[in-house]
Amino acid sequence: MSNIFIENIIGMDVSSTNGVAIGRLTNITMNFKTGQLSNLVINPNEGSDVYNQEWTNENGTIQIPITKVKAVNDHVLVEIDDLKQFKS
Repeated sequence: MSNIFIENIIGMDVSSTNGVAIGRLTNITMNFKTGQLSNLVINPNEGSDVYNQEWTNENGTIQIPITKVKAVNDHVLVEIDDLKQFKS
């Protein structure tokens, strides 16, 4: 994957490789010690299967590791099997 400016992907829709619409990318976390990007912070789509479910954190967001990103085009595509593992 080529380099992408974060400002260009914040606000993009995020979906899984199996077709689940997850939500909108609102932020990206970084490991301060290593300087590496860590997680996508996603607000689930209201009314979607992931909205207000047990795998969202107390802020209502989901954090998915950057390593799960498979493509970025007009939306962000992530490869996940179970969103429950990403509760933060």
